[in-house]
Amino acid sequence: MHQSRFSPTFMRKTPSASPGQRGFRSLRVLVADDSRVERRVVASILERRGHRVTVAADGGEALTLFHQDSFDAAVLDLQMPGIDGEALAVLLRERLRSGESPAHGTNGAVRPFRIVAVSGTLPEQEGKGIDRYLSKPIDPDRLAAAVEGEPEPEAGLAAEGGEEASVLGERVVFDLGEALARARGKRPLLAELVRIFLEDAAVQMLALKAALDAADLDRIERSAHRLKGSAMNVSAQLAADLARRIEQCARTGRAPEASTLWENLEAEVSRARKALTGFLAQNGGAGEAAGFGLAKGAALPRVSSLPFDTSFSP
Repeated sequence: MHQSRFSPTFMRKTPSASPGQRGFRSLRVLVADDSRVERRVVASILERRGHRVTVAADGGEALTLFHQDSFDAAVLDLQMPGIDGEALAVLLRERLRSGESPAHGTNGAVRPFRIVAVSGTLPEQEGKGIDRYLSKPIDPDRLAAAVEGEPEPEAGLAAEGGEEASVLGERVVFDLGEALARARGKRPLLAELVRIFLEDAAVQMLALKAALDAADLDRIERSAHRLKGSAMNVSAQLAADLARRIEQCARTGRAPEASTLWENLEAEVSRARKALTGFLAQNGGAGEAAGFGLAKGAALPRVSSLPFDTSFSP
């Protein structure tokens, strides 16, 4: 069994060694995830710990990069299309054993190499070659400990329970407090994640709609999973909740039920886009906010009952 199947959102004790302290070593880390938001979140957490990060958008790109540099660790999304995280972990271990990697020292010995798998839904059984599993949204301290080979940090104040228990209380269009906590209080980082979400949401929604129209369960699950992860990382809670429900419907073969949720998802994504654009307008991104359709100084909504136009327009 995994040491912990869930990653609470809020802060807890940090791993023992920090940048500048005795015993800390900067690592080369390969990050593979098909979500731009997820890649940026992981890279930011690890870079702030003093590690050097290389990102890949899929398993194939990760394999190519793996042959070009010497890495100490990899963080892999389990649910990438094509070569998923578990298959990629097996391939990376095989490359290490066969000597097809710069990770070999001059004496032919293989350097220690840690693989961390992340997913919104963790598997019932552990995959081969994976050192630790983490659930999304990613907790910074757990990620740092996993990559650095430290014991899991003690749980803090947040309740255990995965996605559905990651935030206590009312679910809202956009929770600025939670979003800032996930960005470790860094508004510039949150603004960057918001920009990525706003740029990618239209494409993700179009992909999901096409999958729903075709009743393609695999594509529905993948598209909803990607949208859910992006929305969770910017704390667009209601949109993330609906994307998760569609993902679960697809996983259990309920395509008609997934289709009935589309209009609600469309409305919540539209409301989230307006709320997030408001955040950009209030945080120095007036020009960008205007590009996303909201003027500087617009109100920043938090609750789900605001009178927004709920039509979705990419």
